[in-house]
Amino acid sequence: MRDVVFDVSAVADGAHVAASLFVPPPRAGSAGPTAVLVCLPGGTYTRAYWDLAVPGRAGYSFAEDMAARGHVVVALDNPGTGASSGPPDGGDVTIEMWGRAAAEVAGQVRDRLRPDWGDDLVVVGVGHSMGGYALIAQQAVGGNYDAVAILGTSNQPMAGVYSTEAGAPPPDDQHRELVDQMVGSAHDGYLQPDRENLRTLFHLADVPPDVLAADDGPATRVPVGAAIGAVGPGAYREAAGKITVPVFLAFGEVDVSPSPHTEVAAYSASGDVRLVVLQGSAHCHNAATTRQLLWGRLASWIAEIAARGRSGMPPASPFDRSADPIRGGPT
Repeated sequence: MRDVVFDVSAVADGAHVAASLFVPPPRAGSAGPTAVLVCLPGGTYTRAYWDLAVPGRAGYSFAEDMAARGHVVVALDNPGTGASSGPPDGGDVTIEMWGRAAAEVAGQVRDRLRPDWGDDLVVVGVGHSMGGYALIAQQAVGGNYDAVAILGTSNQPMAGVYSTEAGAPPPDDQHRELVDQMVGSAHDGYLQPDRENLRTLFHLADVPPDVLAADDGPATRVPVGAAIGAVGPGAYREAAGKITVPVFLAFGEVDVSPSPHTEVAAYSASGDVRLVVLQGSAHCHNAATTRQLLWGRLASWIAEIAARGRSGMPPASPFDRSADPIRGGPT
């Protein structure tokens, strides 16, 4: 793993995105189906969501798992979170900005790898929760990815956020109240994470305490502008309907979608929509005891997409391990 910084001044003057790069180990002979995964975390999470390190335990790093399967992984801190830059007022950071920044990174990765892998290089966007909305928003207008994996991201009024009980206010009224609460509790436009209030949505009861502690450790602030965009009931459903590339959807048995199977209909322009409902998992799938079942399903889908989209790959990693592989330098 190597920490790198991407210049995303095209999105905002002087902006940069911090990332972690995971490269497959060298292998003799054919490289096999290979893709580049650009991974966006959700609210309160940094790129560490994709590389969960639990002292004394192995097998919690999504990024290491995918790299071992032959995929390059670029895990990002969204603008205004973690080690990425952000404006003084978090109200200026939007879901669309997150999406544009990730797309800029994806473009730079394509440019760096094209001499070795050619124009058939397959880049897959992987977004969890709010990161999924950022992928949806950008893919609808930019078409930056050859496929997208949207994990724990609902295009319906979110369960646990909006009430559907008889007599409850309509979602629009609930949304206005929620926005008022967020704006009122933000400091300089940034919300500070309170994972305790989110525990039953994020994790099932069988997640060990040390895993919860490791998951909570890197918690980061949330720009209120992005948060407001993400909680709008069905705010990105229209954008989802414009995505034409293959889509992989996943939800835990406890998650933000009130009806995971209904989510498929939102991606009406895609001819290939896969759905996994992961038993034994809540919203934060990468900490779940059943996480590797999801990773295996996702990896098989990515390998299928990569094999379908390539005309040929070099037999070894395209990265020169002695040089900085991406524009920018170490964080």
